[in-house]
Amino acid sequence: MKRFLSGVLVLLLAVPAARVDAEPPADTGFEKRVAAANDRGAARLKGRQKRNGNYPAFSEGLAPGTFNPMDVGVNALVVLTLAHSGVKRDDVAIKKCLNFCRTHYAGDPTKGSWDLKGSGRLSVYVASTLIMALIEVNAPGGGRQPRVKRDRYGKPVPPKRRPACKMSSSDKRWIKELVRFVVTNQHEASGGWRYPGNPVDSVEADSDLSNTPYALLGLDAAARCGIDAPVETWIRAGEHLLREQEEEGLEVPVWIQDEDWVEGSEGDRYREIGTTQA
Repeated sequence: MKRFLSGVLVLLLAVPAARVDAEPPADTGFEKRVAAANDRGAARLKGRQKRNGNYPAFSEGLAPGTFNPMDVGVNALVVLTLAHSGVKRDDVAIKKCLNFCRTHYAGDPTKGSWDLKGSGRLSVYVASTLIMALIEVNAPGGGRQPRVKRDRYGKPVPPKRRPACKMSSSDKRWIKELVRFVVTNQHEASGGWRYPGNPVDSVEADSDLSNTPYALLGLDAAARCGIDAPVETWIRAGEHLLREQEEEGLEVPVWIQDEDWVEGSEGDRYREIGTTQA
């Protein structure tokens, strides 16, 4: 399970490197290798899909008839990753996985639905990942975004007009509902969000710095398509994060690329030149 999730996150984080380049273009050979690796990763994910459209997650190994509601969030991350890597909305893998998520988000338990919404088992993690997945599959261009244009100095050039998000009315209603859920579940006093149940040996608190970023990423994705959370939600979250920030970070090394390094050599590409306070 950990290896599967790690693969999803590595693929998701690696994709932007294949999209963003400076002018003039960077090493096209390297870009082609990144794109090929991205395609292999997407194909690998598709190959892990199960008959019901879902992917291996926390419910693996549980007794028949039982489930872990976080599985919907894991599957939403798979949809996000596939769409981010260029897989289209009408691809069978994305359609089947989205159907799995929708079925268990709200539905008839007598027909096999987990009905997270109706049973009160919906969490901020699941809601936020669903928002990100739905926004990504409805992104302009359907998946892989256009390259960032840059001027002669490498500075990004903003587009003249921001492409509009096109989505079905049902997707838009679903995203709005999820955004309301995330906003409603913000802890008013702290301004953050907290995983439900606190099942691990962690300090009891009203919020944590793992669930809170998921909430903000989901709200940010929705905002890019004009589905906004109240300004007060952002202000409380921002104040919370500033309060939680350490006054001084750890001392970390500073590295620069070694000018004498040659690709393919056994030497280190980077060399340490000192330390700084993170």
